[in-house]
Amino acid sequence: MQSKRETHSLKNKHKEVYTKNEVVYERLIARQDYQGNILPKILEICCNRDKFKSDEFQSKPFFDCVVDVGTGCGRFSCLLAPYTKKMYSFDTSEKMVEIARQKLEETAKSLVDFEWRVELGEHRNLPLESKIADVVIAGWTLSYYKSQYPEDEWRGEVDNALLEMKRILKDGGVIIILETRGTG
Repeated sequence: MQSKRETHSLKNKHKEVYTKNEVVYERLIARQDYQGNILPKILEICCNRDKFKSDEFQSKPFFDCVVDVGTGCGRFSCLLAPYTKKMYSFDTSEKMVEIARQKLEETAKSLVDFEWRVELGEHRNLPLESKIADVVIAGWTLSYYKSQYPEDEWRGEVDNALLEMKRILKDGGVIIILETRGTG
């Protein structure tokens, strides 16, 4: 069981990574999927669902709206941008939001009729209307609740984040969560 001191120490280490070492962090995580396996799997998961098999989803963009929760440097936002009409990306770190915004702005230059925004936002309270997203993606982000909250609280916080993701998800949409042991 984590003590409050251990929880506080890990929280500070993660915060430091995203506020003082954001450029190094971005370079490190950029190589995580060097073989290009993630995008095809995401599309396979989403497009095998009945909603995405119809003729209207046979050409890009597939989705009306994708929400990237805990966007970090915007990796998934940029990866999925060509496949959606709208991309909303949220993170709790101002530095990560700045990097993600720059990257998505560059990506958006090659897309037509693409609406996007990158903002500060927290998993448990997203500034979006209900049932807006075809896809909600959270990559390497929910694991941080374990280091930010004591043992008897973190599961409840993850549950709250999942409930918020469900709130913004359209009927028939999909939530994709990628987790290992965190990246920070």
